[in-house]
Amino acid sequence: MHEHEGSRTSYPPVAVDLDKVRASGIVKDQIDLDEPDEKGSFSTTLLRAAVDTALDFEQRWAAYAEAEGEPLVLPVLVVQVADKPTEGALAELVSVIDQQWPGLGPRSVVNVFGEHDDLVLGSRTARWVPPESIQDDQAIRVVLAKQAISTGWDCPRAEVLYSERPASDATHIAQVIGRMVRSPLAHRIATDDALNAVSCFLPRFNRAALARVIDELTRPGEPGAAAEVVINARLFERNPHVDSGVFPFVEALPSWPRPDALASPFRRAKTLAKLLTDASSGSALLPDAGERLTKALNAKLDGLMAEHDDAVDHNVHDIETAEIRQTSFGASTGEVLEIKKRSIRTAARDIDRDTRRVIGSVREGVAKDYVKHRVAKATDSADVLDVRTRVVALLLIDGVIAEVERAATKWVQEQYGAFGVEITNTTGATRDAYLKVKEQTSEQEETGIELTVTLKAPTKEAKKTDAKELPTFAKHLYADSDGNFPAALNDWEMRVITTETARPSTVAWYRNPSRAASSALRIGYPTDARGWGSLQVDFIVVSRRDDGSLGASIVDPHGDHLADAKAKLRGLARYAERFGDRFVRIQAIGSGTDGVLRTLEMRDADVREAVRAFEGGKVTALFASDLAVHYQ
Repeated sequence: MHEHEGSRTSYPPVAVDLDKVRASGIVKDQIDLDEPDEKGSFSTTLLRAAVDTALDFEQRWAAYAEAEGEPLVLPVLVVQVADKPTEGALAELVSVIDQQWPGLGPRSVVNVFGEHDDLVLGSRTARWVPPESIQDDQAIRVVLAKQAISTGWDCPRAEVLYSERPASDATHIAQVIGRMVRSPLAHRIATDDALNAVSCFLPRFNRAALARVIDELTRPGEPGAAAEVVINARLFERNPHVDSGVFPFVEALPSWPRPDALASPFRRAKTLAKLLTDASSGSALLPDAGERLTKALNAKLDGLMAEHDDAVDHNVHDIETAEIRQTSFGASTGEVLEIKKRSIRTAARDIDRDTRRVIGSVREGVAKDYVKHRVAKATDSADVLDVRTRVVALLLIDGVIAEVERAATKWVQEQYGAFGVEITNTTGATRDAYLKVKEQTSEQEETGIELTVTLKAPTKEAKKTDAKELPTFAKHLYADSDGNFPAALNDWEMRVITTETARPSTVAWYRNPSRAASSALRIGYPTDARGWGSLQVDFIVVSRRDDGSLGASIVDPHGDHLADAKAKLRGLARYAERFGDRFVRIQAIGSGTDGVLRTLEMRDADVREAVRAFEGGKVTALFASDLAVHYQ
C-alpha cells in the first residue's frame, strides 16, 4: 500500500446530467464513424482518408481562427495499432502518412507505447512522449498508440482516429474515442459544424462490430456518452434553394429551455456586466455596466427597506437583544421553583460576527455593496455596525433575497434587449460567453435558436448490418447542392415529412436536434420527480401565409411507449399556452387504437385543458378522443 493511501477520502459517485454536458459545448456534439462499405482490404485507403480529414480540420480551424480571432487549433491524428506491431508495419503506416501529409515536421510523429522507446521507422524517428504532454506540444501532429493510451490522457486537439485494432477490441477503441471528445476551445463552434465532431476510421470493422463500438461509446457514464454517434457523416450547407429570410425567422422562434437549479441570478448578472465592460476586441458595449448593476440592486434594496420598515425594526431588536430563560430548582428536592425570562443586550462582538456571516452569505458581494451604499448615504455619525445590523435585519425577511434576485434577472433581460443586435454580432468565445450567460436561468426564460452555418449529418443507417443509404428530402434548412437532405425517420416521421413537404404552402422544414443544444427548439417541462426534463420537438415547418409572410408550425409525432410521454405532452401544452399565438400550428401527432395518425392541436384551449387533466396510463386515449382529428 502507498504510504498516503490510508488517508484518502472516498466520495460517492456523482451523477452527471448529460444534457448539461452537451449544452455546455465542452464536449463535441458528434462522433463520426467510417468503415469499409464493401468486402476487401482498405487499410491504406482509409488511412489516407484519415490524413485528409486531419488536414481538413487544420484548414477549417485556421479559417475559424482568422475569422473569429480565436486561438489556432492544430489537430492531431491518433493511429491505433495492434499490441505487437512489427517495425516494418509501423514504417509502412508512417510512410503512407508522410506521402499524404506534405510538410509534416521531423518531430511531428510520436508514440505512447508502453515500452517508452523511440522508434526508428524508415527515415523518420517516432520519439516516445508521455501522453499528458501531447496537448501542449504543438509540434506533435501524429500519435502512434496501442490500447487505451492512458487513463489520465486528455488531448482535445486529437480529433481524428485511425484504428487497426480488430473488432474484438471494441472496448479499447471506444476508450480512446471517449477521450477525444473534448472541444479544443471548450465551446461549440457556431459557424462550422464540422468542428463540432471527431472522426474515426475503422478499416477492420464490419457493420455488426461497429454496432458494438457504438454501444460502448453511448453507455451511460462513459466519456463518449455525451456525443451522438453517426455513420458516414457529411457536411451540409444552408440550403441554397430556401429563401435566406427563413433562417433568421427560425432563429427568432421561442425556445424555452429548462431552468438550471444551480444557477445564481447574481452571478449571472455580474458575469454579464463583465462581458459588457470588456473592451479587448474594441469598445465596450457598456463601460459602466458593473456600476449600473450595483446601483439597480441597491435601489431595489432601498425600496424593500422602506416597504418593510416595521419588520426591519422588529428584526433589529431581535439581533440586538438575547432572550434568557432562568429556571430555579429546590436544592434538596430538585423541584422547579420558578421560571424567569429576561432580555439582555447582545454583545457587540457577537453582533459583529453574526452580521458579517449573513452579509458574506449573499452571493457575489451584493449585500456587501449594499452596506457600503447605506454607509455612504448615512450621516457622518452613523455607526457601521448599526448600518450592517439594519441591512441584515432586512435580508432576514422572507422573500427579500428572492425579490433582489428577480431584480438582477430583470437587469439581465434589459441588457439583452438593449444590446441584442450587438451581442448577436459578436463571434467566437465572446459569442459563446454571452450565450451561456443568457441560458444560466434559475427560472424558465425565453431564448432563441442558434442555427449553425453548416450541419454535419449521417448518410447511412446506424447499428444495422445491412445498413442502407438514408432517404433524402427536399426543403430542409440544410442540404446538398441539389437541395436534398438525408434523414433517419421512423414510419410516423416519414409519413409526417412526406405530408408536410407536399403542401404547396411549405417553404422549409427543420429536423430539430434531439439533444438539448442551443441549435434546437427546447421546451423545458416539469417531471413527476419534481425535476425538469427537456423536450426537443421533432419538426419545425415554415410555411408561406396568404399575405406573403412566413409562419411557423411545430409538428411532433408523439409516441406513447415512453414513460415520460404524458409529461412531455403537458410540457408542449404549457409551451402552447405561452407562445401559441406565434405559431400557425402546434401539433402533437399520435395514433389512436385504430393505428391512424391523429393530431392534438395544442393551440386549442380545450385540448390543453384535457392534456393537463389527463391521468391515464397511456396518452393513446387522448389521441383516440374526440379532441383529436385525423392528421392530413
